[in-house]
Amino acid sequence: MAFPASFIRTISTLTVGALGGLPRAIVAVTRETLDGSFTPNAETGLIKLTVATKDAFIAANEVDAPGICKDVEMVFSGQIYPPEFYVLSTAGVAIADADLNLANKFPRNWSFITLSSMTQGVDDYAAFIADAKTINAWCTDAREKIFVFTLSLAPYEDAYELPTDLTDTAGELRASAPNTLTMVSNRYTEVDEYTNAYNNPILAMLVFILYGGFVSRSAGSLSDAHDFPGALADTFPQSFRSTIESNNLAQYNGSKDAGGSAFVFNTQMNAPTDPPTTPQLETKIAQYFVADYIRVGVRNDLQAAGQPGVVASYADLLKIFALFVGKLNDCWKVGAIQTNTQGQGDFVATLKSLEEINALDPTWQSTGILPVGSIVAQIRYYAALHYVPFVLQGL
Repeated sequence: MAFPASFIRTISTLTVGALGGLPRAIVAVTRETLDGSFTPNAETGLIKLTVATKDAFIAANEVDAPGICKDVEMVFSGQIYPPEFYVLSTAGVAIADADLNLANKFPRNWSFITLSSMTQGVDDYAAFIADAKTINAWCTDAREKIFVFTLSLAPYEDAYELPTDLTDTAGELRASAPNTLTMVSNRYTEVDEYTNAYNNPILAMLVFILYGGFVSRSAGSLSDAHDFPGALADTFPQSFRSTIESNNLAQYNGSKDAGGSAFVFNTQMNAPTDPPTTPQLETKIAQYFVADYIRVGVRNDLQAAGQPGVVASYADLLKIFALFVGKLNDCWKVGAIQTNTQGQGDFVATLKSLEEINALDPTWQSTGILPVGSIVAQIRYYAALHYVPFVLQGL
């Protein structure tokens, strides 16, 4: 299997049929007030940008909204960029669940969300962290959204310090952040003598890995994604890099690797413990890809066969189960599921017997609602081997 696993690049193209594939689009949230020439969609509140419209957006907003303009510039700065990128502006106020619910009116339109840097309409860390907490809490497993953001730090008397919300192991951004990955950076672009537009390198990483970048110098690890166009690597001292690492936060490390490249360090989701026990970002993407691919793929196969539905019978349930196993194997072939010792997909799929299903709900054949637990799969999802320490000894 090629590294990184090909599913990361094929998320929105592998599934074909009436319902399409899982979207890879990204939403950037900002408090900056945007120029009225770009009108948000009335149904979602989102502004959709493409490579054809990004220059006009930047020209209209670079004075009053330099932060989000920096993000837009970075998203489209390389040879690899998304077909669309969404901006959600709260026009100076805190982000609310209502804003996120509206943006999610069509859940299949986007999968990732980021909070823009400190300059983007936020005057202090408290406001920025408050927005981060709101988005973090909204990104539940049920919604299948992944939240990534960069915390921008400025030194105080040449020293750096993480805010308490990222060092408190019982805090919600550490203990209750199953779908959140936080990066810490200190790099910015000086817009003028009064304004610094801080970098959002984790957004650059996300664009790069999702849209076809060769992310790794090692065995499939996003942690070795490197040298993103438009993103500046940090200049933290080694002692503070160790502090970031011990709090299980990511960094776009400017100390360079053996190949002379800046690189991302740590892609495990925010965790309360050190070392972290949370899944890698790669694994989260795999989990949501598999769930979506199976749901959509089974329906598309039925529709393609001229069968928009099935009979509420065990015989037709066997047909559904066969499609289910086939889709799991598809996910294994593109790398979203690991390989077992027999050289097959590392999953165990189970369909309960008719008697067992009736025990769960004896009315399922009349209601048409299959009880939860009738079809189950235990899956070992993709996970990257991040670092390979070679020990070379003389004889």
